[in-house]
Amino acid sequence: RYLIYFWPFILIIFLIFFLRLPVDISLLLTAVIVTLYARPERKDLKEGLKFAFSIKILAVVLAVTMFTQYVYDSRAAEALYRFMTSRNIPPLPLCFLITFVIGVTTAGEYVYTGTALPLLSTIIGTSSGIKDIYLLTSYAGGYFGVMLSPVHLCLVLTLEYYGARYSGVYRYLVPATLLSLAITFSLALPLQGGLA
Repeated sequence: RYLIYFWPFILIIFLIFFLRLPVDISLLLTAVIVTLYARPERKDLKEGLKFAFSIKILAVVLAVTMFTQYVYDSRAAEALYRFMTSRNIPPLPLCFLITFVIGVTTAGEYVYTGTALPLLSTIIGTSSGIKDIYLLTSYAGGYFGVMLSPVHLCLVLTLEYYGARYSGVYRYLVPATLLSLAITFSLALPLQGGLA
Protein backbone atom coordinates (compact mmCIF):
# COMPACT_ATOMS: atom_id res chain seq x y z
CA ARG A 1 0.00 0.00 0.00
CA TYR A 2 3.00 2.27 0.42
CA LEU A 3 3.38 2.37 -3.37
CA ILE A 4 0.50 4.85 -3.47
CA TYR A 5 2.85 7.50 -2.10
CA PHE A 6 5.00 7.22 -5.23
CA TRP A 7 2.32 8.64 -7.49
CA PRO A 8 3.82 12.16 -7.65
CA PHE A 9 7.08 10.71 -8.98
CA ILE A 10 5.22 8.51 -11.44
CA LEU A 11 3.28 11.58 -12.58
CA ILE A 12 6.51 13.51 -13.18
CA ILE A 13 7.92 10.63 -15.23
CA PHE A 14 4.69 10.40 -17.22
CA LEU A 15 4.60 14.14 -17.96
CA ILE A 16 8.23 14.26 -19.05
CA PHE A 17 8.63 11.03 -21.01
CA PHE A 18 5.14 10.41 -22.35
CA LEU A 19 3.64 13.86 -22.75
CA ARG A 20 7.06 15.35 -23.57
CA LEU A 21 6.55 18.36 -21.31
CA PRO A 22 9.59 20.35 -20.13
CA VAL A 23 10.98 19.36 -16.75
CA ASP A 24 10.15 22.69 -15.09
CA ILE A 25 6.54 22.60 -16.33
CA SER A 26 6.17 18.98 -15.21
CA LEU A 27 7.46 19.78 -11.73
CA LEU A 28 5.21 22.82 -11.43
CA LEU A 29 2.12 20.89 -12.53
CA THR A 30 2.92 18.05 -10.14
CA ALA A 31 3.44 20.48 -7.26
CA VAL A 32 0.06 22.09 -7.93
CA ILE A 33 -1.71 18.73 -8.19
CA VAL A 34 -0.07 17.42 -5.01
CA THR A 35 -1.05 20.61 -3.18
CA LEU A 36 -4.67 20.31 -4.33
CA TYR A 37 -4.71 16.63 -3.36
CA ALA A 38 -3.10 17.05 0.06
CA ARG A 39 -5.09 20.19 0.94
CA PRO A 40 -2.61 21.59 3.46
CA GLU A 41 -3.78 24.15 5.99
CA ARG A 42 -3.45 27.76 4.93
CA LYS A 43 -0.80 28.35 7.59
CA ASP A 44 1.36 25.46 6.35
CA LEU A 45 0.94 26.52 2.74
CA LYS A 46 1.91 30.09 3.60
CA GLU A 47 5.02 28.95 5.47
CA GLY A 48 6.03 26.67 2.61
CA LEU A 49 5.69 29.42 0.02
CA LYS A 50 7.49 31.87 2.29
CA PHE A 51 10.44 29.48 2.57
CA ALA A 52 10.49 28.60 -1.14
CA PHE A 53 10.41 32.21 -2.29
CA SER A 54 12.67 33.72 0.36
CA ILE A 55 15.48 35.89 -0.99
CA LYS A 56 18.10 33.65 0.60
CA ILE A 57 16.77 30.45 -0.97
CA LEU A 58 16.33 32.04 -4.40
CA ALA A 59 19.86 33.48 -4.17
CA VAL A 60 21.30 30.07 -3.27
CA VAL A 61 19.49 28.32 -6.12
CA LEU A 62 20.55 31.02 -8.60
CA ALA A 63 24.18 31.04 -7.43
CA VAL A 64 24.56 27.25 -7.53
CA THR A 65 22.89 27.01 -10.93
CA MET A 66 25.04 29.79 -12.40
CA PHE A 67 28.25 28.29 -11.00
CA THR A 68 27.41 24.82 -12.33
CA GLN A 69 26.62 26.21 -15.77
CA TYR A 70 29.80 28.29 -15.72
CA VAL A 71 31.95 25.23 -15.04
CA TYR A 72 30.09 23.36 -17.77
CA ASP A 73 30.55 26.13 -20.35
CA SER A 74 34.08 27.16 -19.39
CA ARG A 75 35.65 23.83 -20.39
CA ALA A 76 37.18 23.53 -16.93
CA ALA A 77 37.15 19.74 -17.30
CA GLU A 78 39.44 20.00 -20.33
CA ALA A 79 41.89 22.21 -18.44
CA LEU A 80 41.86 19.81 -15.50
CA TYR A 81 42.41 16.85 -17.84
CA ARG A 82 45.40 18.52 -19.52
CA PHE A 83 46.86 19.46 -16.13
CA MET A 84 46.61 15.93 -14.75
CA THR A 85 47.86 14.18 -17.87
CA SER A 86 50.86 16.52 -17.97
CA ARG A 87 51.72 15.24 -14.46
CA ASN A 88 51.74 11.66 -15.78
CA ILE A 89 49.07 10.52 -13.34
CA PRO A 90 48.26 6.81 -13.94
CA PRO A 91 45.00 6.11 -15.80
CA LEU A 92 43.05 4.58 -12.91
CA PRO A 93 43.46 7.44 -10.40
CA LEU A 94 43.17 9.89 -13.30
CA CYS A 95 39.71 8.57 -14.17
CA PHE A 96 38.60 8.86 -10.56
CA LEU A 97 40.13 12.24 -9.76
CA ILE A 98 38.87 14.13 -12.81
CA THR A 99 35.25 13.08 -12.40
CA PHE A 100 35.45 13.46 -8.61
CA VAL A 101 36.73 17.04 -8.79
CA ILE A 102 34.13 18.01 -11.40
CA GLY A 103 31.41 16.30 -9.36
CA VAL A 104 32.35 17.86 -6.02
CA THR A 105 32.71 21.37 -7.43
CA THR A 106 29.53 21.43 -9.50
CA ALA A 107 27.24 18.87 -7.81
CA GLY A 108 25.81 18.15 -11.23
CA GLU A 109 25.51 14.61 -12.54
CA TYR A 110 25.13 15.87 -16.09
CA VAL A 111 28.27 18.01 -15.74
CA TYR A 112 30.75 15.25 -14.97
CA THR A 113 29.10 12.85 -17.41
CA GLY A 114 28.83 15.46 -20.14
CA THR A 115 32.30 16.98 -19.78
CA ALA A 116 34.67 14.54 -18.09
CA LEU A 117 33.61 11.20 -19.53
CA PRO A 118 34.08 12.23 -23.19
CA LEU A 119 37.61 13.39 -22.33
CA LEU A 120 38.34 10.03 -20.74
CA SER A 121 37.01 8.03 -23.70
CA THR A 122 40.56 7.36 -24.93
CA ILE A 123 41.24 5.63 -21.60
CA ILE A 124 37.83 4.07 -20.99
CA GLY A 125 37.41 2.92 -24.57
CA THR A 126 34.32 2.92 -26.75
CA SER A 127 31.79 0.42 -28.04
CA SER A 128 33.01 -3.17 -27.60
CA GLY A 129 36.42 -1.95 -26.46
CA ILE A 130 35.24 -0.42 -23.17
CA LYS A 131 37.44 -1.24 -20.18
CA ASP A 132 34.99 -1.87 -17.36
CA ILE A 133 37.33 -0.93 -14.51
CA TYR A 134 38.04 2.51 -16.00
CA LEU A 135 34.36 3.16 -16.70
CA LEU A 136 33.40 2.10 -13.18
CA THR A 137 36.17 4.21 -11.64
CA SER A 138 35.16 7.27 -13.66
CA TYR A 139 31.50 6.93 -12.78
CA ALA A 140 32.27 6.26 -9.11
CA GLY A 141 34.48 9.34 -8.90
CA GLY A 142 31.77 11.60 -10.29
CA TYR A 143 29.00 10.01 -8.24
CA PHE A 144 30.84 10.27 -4.92
CA GLY A 145 31.97 13.78 -5.80
CA VAL A 146 28.36 14.85 -6.29
CA MET A 147 27.33 13.15 -3.04
CA LEU A 148 30.03 15.03 -1.10
CA SER A 149 29.55 18.36 -2.84
CA PRO A 150 28.82 21.25 -0.46
CA VAL A 151 26.95 23.03 -3.26
CA HIS A 152 24.49 20.22 -3.98
CA LEU A 153 21.09 21.91 -3.98
CA CYS A 154 19.42 19.06 -2.10
CA LEU A 155 21.99 19.39 0.68
CA VAL A 156 21.96 23.19 0.74
CA LEU A 157 18.17 23.45 0.88
CA THR A 158 17.91 20.68 3.48
CA LEU A 159 20.46 22.39 5.71
CA GLU A 160 18.60 25.67 5.38
CA TYR A 161 15.20 24.15 6.05
CA TYR A 162 16.24 22.22 9.16
CA GLY A 163 18.80 24.74 10.37
CA ALA A 164 21.47 22.03 10.35
CA ARG A 165 25.23 22.44 10.02
CA TYR A 166 27.57 21.09 7.37
CA SER A 167 29.78 19.57 10.07
CA GLY A 168 26.89 17.56 11.49
CA VAL A 169 25.86 16.23 8.08
CA TYR A 170 29.38 15.40 6.89
CA ARG A 171 30.04 13.51 10.11
CA TYR A 172 27.66 10.88 8.75
CA LEU A 173 28.05 11.50 5.02
CA VAL A 174 31.82 11.04 4.78
CA PRO A 175 32.00 7.63 6.54
CA ALA A 176 29.00 6.40 4.51
CA THR A 177 30.66 7.54 1.28
CA LEU A 178 33.99 5.94 2.20
CA LEU A 179 32.22 2.67 3.00
CA SER A 180 30.35 2.80 -0.32
CA LEU A 181 33.61 3.55 -2.11
CA ALA A 182 35.33 0.59 -0.45
CA ILE A 183 32.48 -1.73 -1.43
CA THR A 184 32.51 -0.39 -4.99
CA PHE A 185 36.19 -1.08 -5.51
CA SER A 186 36.10 -4.44 -3.74
CA LEU A 187 33.44 -5.52 -6.22
CA ALA A 188 35.53 -4.05 -9.04
CA LEU A 189 38.67 -6.03 -8.21
CA PRO A 190 37.77 -8.89 -10.61
CA LEU A 191 37.63 -6.33 -13.43
CA GLN A 192 41.33 -5.54 -13.09
CA GLY A 193 42.12 -8.48 -15.28
CA GLY A 194 40.84 -6.48 -18.23
CA LEU A 195 43.47 -3.76 -17.88
CA ALA A 196 46.06 -5.45 -20.03
